[in-house]
Amino acid sequence: MVDAVFEGGVFRPLTPVVDVAERARVRLTLEVPAPAPAPPPDGDARIAELERLAVATFDAFTPEEETALHAARLDQKHFFDRTAS
Repeated sequence: MVDAVFEGGVFRPLTPVVDVAERARVRLTLEVPAPAPAPPPDGDARIAELERLAVATFDAFTPEEETALHAARLDQKHFFDRTAS
C-alpha cells in the first residue's frame, strides 16, 4: 500500500516507491479514508458546556420541583444506607 496525495491531477506518493521502474504502468485502487473525528473539547470548554446544560435544565423546573430537588440534595442520611439482606 502506498499513501499518496492527489494534487494537480497527479498522485504524489508520501513515501518513496521502491521496486517500480521509472515510467512503469501500475494499477491503482483508490481508498479515500474517512475524515478524522473532531477532537474532544478541552476540559474547560466541556465543563462550561455541562454547566450551561445543567442551568438550562434547572430553569425548566417548577417551583415545587425545585423545592423537592433541594430537599433531596440536603437529605443525605440514607445516601449510603445499604442494609444487608
